[in-house]
Amino acid sequence: MQQEAAEREAERERQRMDDIERAHEENRAQLQEQQQKELAALRDHQEQVLNNRLEEQKRVLEEGFKKESDRMSKQIEELKKRPPPPPPAPRRRRKKKCTIS
Repeated sequence: MQQEAAEREAERERQRMDDIERAHEENRAQLQEQQQKELAALRDHQEQVLNNRLEEQKRVLEEGFKKESDRMSKQIEELKKRPPPPPPAPRRRRKKKCTIS
C-alpha cells in the first residue's frame, strides 16, 4: 500500500512537472512572438523616422537652393537697374623730356 501511494504521488509529481514545463514552453513561445512583433514595430518606426528625416533633408536642401537662387536673382536685377559706370578717362601721355647734350 505504501508503495502504491508512493507511486501515485510520484505520478502526480511527474504530471505536475509536465504541466509546469508545458506552461513554460507556452509562455516562452508567447514571449518570442511578442518580441518579434515589437521588433517589427521598432523596425517600422525606425524606417518611418528615417524616411521623415530624408524628406526633411530634401525639403531643406531644395529650399536652400531656392533661397540662393532668389538672392542671386535680386542681385542681378539690382545690377541691371544701376546706371553703367562711366568709361574710364583717357590717359594722358607723358611728354618725354628732351635732354640736349
